[in-house]
Amino acid sequence: MKQFTTTLILILLVLVGCTNELDRCIEANTGNLENNLTEKWQKLMEEHLDENNDLPDGYSDIENDFLENVLTHFERAVEDCVGAPSPSYLYVAGLEEELSSESYKETVESCEKSIRSDKIEKATKICHAQGIY
Repeated sequence: MKQFTTTLILILLVLVGCTNELDRCIEANTGNLENNLTEKWQKLMEEHLDENNDLPDGYSDIENDFLENVLTHFERAVEDCVGAPSPSYLYVAGLEEELSSESYKETVESCEKSIRSDKIEKATKICHAQGIY
């Protein structure tokens, strides 16, 4: 009986240890899966729109820098998936309420779930290929 209990405890420790190792591996291979896209766009617009809702000269350089250096890979993927006009366009056109519409939010949520699932699946395959289960 004592040997059975010891064996059972060892098996449980190995299973728990492997699960944690797999979780860490998946996390390392997915990167940041948080989406703060709307908040980041709003902040960018607040910083650069003037009182007439006009953007400054050279704004395209500012937006390119924002897309490349401020957004995470996950947020860029969500933005590509949503396929809506850029928030810059919506703000300048006075259509920023579009960003808070239910259909826009549903589209963003659908994209987030799909992309998150794909990233986790790919990361899991990478971990399994490395012998981490």
